[in-house]
Amino acid sequence: MLCAENEIFHTTRKALLGCGFSHDIAEDVGWGVVSAGYISSETIPELVNCLSVFNAHHSQNPVSMNRAKFSQDGDVLTLELTPAETLVYGSLICDWLVSHPFSQAVQFKIAHFPPFFAGQLLWAEYQYIGHCQISVDNGTPFRPVHLLHKTALSGSFHLEFLPQTQKQPLPAKASRIEVQDRSWQELLGFAQGSYVPETEESRLFGAGAGLQDND
Repeated sequence: MLCAENEIFHTTRKALLGCGFSHDIAEDVGWGVVSAGYISSETIPELVNCLSVFNAHHSQNPVSMNRAKFSQDGDVLTLELTPAETLVYGSLICDWLVSHPFSQAVQFKIAHFPPFFAGQLLWAEYQYIGHCQISVDNGTPFRPVHLLHKTALSGSFHLEFLPQTQKQPLPAKASRIEVQDRSWQELLGFAQGSYVPETEESRLFGAGAGLQDND
């Protein structure tokens, strides 16, 4: 099935909110899924798998950041993560790269590189187009092709912020993104967790759609 970029972003954002993630993380992952969705058909299925892991372990408690997962040595941030944990730490890694233009690297170990996190890196780079370039493996430019070769995106990585003075064009985009119907339905199921039940009281505060609602 085909979905509009805006629909994918908002459904992803609501799905993460429904699983207990913060608004900042939910929005960052949303843009990451959109960025990666144009390139890898596995983006939403892998996101759903990671949300399933968190939903099973954190269904009663908000997802919080565990500082024991990372350590800092000067300008080097080191992390050892599972794929699902990139949902929590992906924004941190991107923010670190962007806010530390003179850092050596962000080093981390991961069993598999989820496309949605790769999309977050692309999104961070696009936001600062003309000012930064993210690289992997000690200088190799990070490009969308990395999303297509999963074997090249596993193990230990070095992500570096490299100053970029020449603007890099955004990749061409289609008007809609192809998504797998089953994974999309599962994502919608997670999004249900962010909805406010429609009651007489909740409607007073804006829950539900009115007869004149055109949104």
